[in-house]
Amino acid sequence: MNWEIAVTLAITIFLAFAGYIATYVNNQKNAQRKAQIDRVNEQLKEFYGPLHSLGLASESAWVSFQYTHKPAGHRLSGEFWAPSEPPSVEEGEAWRLWMKTVFMPLNLRMVEIVTTRADLMEETVLPNCLGQLTAHVYSYAAVLKAWEQGDYSRHTAVSNFPGPELLSYSQEMYKKIKEKQATLLGGNGDPNK
Repeated sequence: MNWEIAVTLAITIFLAFAGYIATYVNNQKNAQRKAQIDRVNEQLKEFYGPLHSLGLASESAWVSFQYTHKPAGHRLSGEFWAPSEPPSVEEGEAWRLWMKTVFMPLNLRMVEIVTTRADLMEETVLPNCLGQLTAHVYSYAAVLKAWEQGDYSRHTAVSNFPGPELLSYSQEMYKKIKEKQATLLGGNGDPNK
């Protein structure tokens, strides 16, 4: 009889221990999954989402500006202040107004996201377009300062705005992270379904 009690007790202890281990492993997996979901949500909320929406807003504003202020034959060429064909006085005034009130606020917000939330990037190295964005915005600060002092001899930054590359990057990464989010949440990975 003692032998049967010992076996029953051993089985009970084994099952309890196995249950504890299974619960521990499951809790660890759930915690890791929750941490992954939290990170992806933060990436979308604090980095890729705002970067993407600001990039779209910047592109839309640029198209609107060109449509309104650039002669029809020269629209959407990508360059407004071309040395070979400089804008008129009125176009220059419009350029400065849009740069100060529309483009630079959008650009500064994008740079703020890049410089304060780079920890949320998927990449381990800063993508070239984000480096170009930062260089463009900071080099434009000197131009804007000159305008404040009445000096309109310069109208462009030392480095160009990486418009198409930035928009492509933000769209690609936003989609990638949204798919990752959908997968982690139990979806099929396609954020459009």
